[in-house]
Amino acid sequence: MAGNQFPAAANYNQLPNGVFQPDIWSLRMLMRFYEESVCANIVNLDYEGEIKDKGDRVRIRREPEIDVRAYNKGQTLVHQVVTDEEVQFDIDKGAYWCVPIDDVDRVQSDIPFASALEKNAARKMVRYVDEQVLGNIYADAVAANQMADRVITPNNIPEVLVDAAVLLDEAYAPADGRWAVVPFWMKGYIQLNPTFVSAEKMGDSKSIIRGGPIGTFRDFTIYCSPWLATVSTKKQVIFGCKTAVTFATQFVKTETLRNQWTFGNIIRGLQVFGWKTVYSDHLVKVGVTKG
Repeated sequence: MAGNQFPAAANYNQLPNGVFQPDIWSLRMLMRFYEESVCANIVNLDYEGEIKDKGDRVRIRREPEIDVRAYNKGQTLVHQVVTDEEVQFDIDKGAYWCVPIDDVDRVQSDIPFASALEKNAARKMVRYVDEQVLGNIYADAVAANQMADRVITPNNIPEVLVDAAVLLDEAYAPADGRWAVVPFWMKGYIQLNPTFVSAEKMGDSKSIIRGGPIGTFRDFTIYCSPWLATVSTKKQVIFGCKTAVTFATQFVKTETLRNQWTFGNIIRGLQVFGWKTVYSDHLVKVGVTKG
């Protein structure tokens, strides 16, 4: 079909080979987002309320704190009043994509457009959202969990992970669901350290040279991302558990409409999202430089 393309106006470069046909679904976009996002693996996704658009409010309930008192035989017990504490946050961020498709390109398509557009749009949305979340939550860690800056070498990575785990232990953060997000060059250092070479030391039977999480160490599932914040040339590596941050997102609009300026359609989508650090003592951060 590419050799029989309809003549195009000057500077019109959409689908120059005429090989795609638009068709996309919000649910599949959302599924791809959760499959590929680092953010989606490290946050709490349990919330109340339906997300319909930007500006919606999400409600989450904190676990109540129980007081434990000493007991003496025969004493009168003190009844504690337990409050059902609710934390709210707004879906106050959004990102969109918008692609015009000419009717002639659509008619001459011989390869389905949906899959290619869906994959690429979801991938770009993942990058955008991960950058927003991973690039900001480090600042929510309480002062006691902000470790001194480190120069990282292959030899001292286990020490950094252990120090972060101790801080979470001291905050009584849950041992399950713990995670760490490191830059790609630290992944390389991990692979050079003999502590991590053995697969069973990473918590499973797989090689650490694989996609997705690198593996586990000291209760941490370790992820890599280029979207960690940089402050004064130092990458802000973050550690935590899934109780720390609650996140919510939805593809609220994915639609096709006619383009008033030409014979064709406009394919566009809108993702809205928001997050809230609920337990700031369940986060640890350290600024790192490459040694």
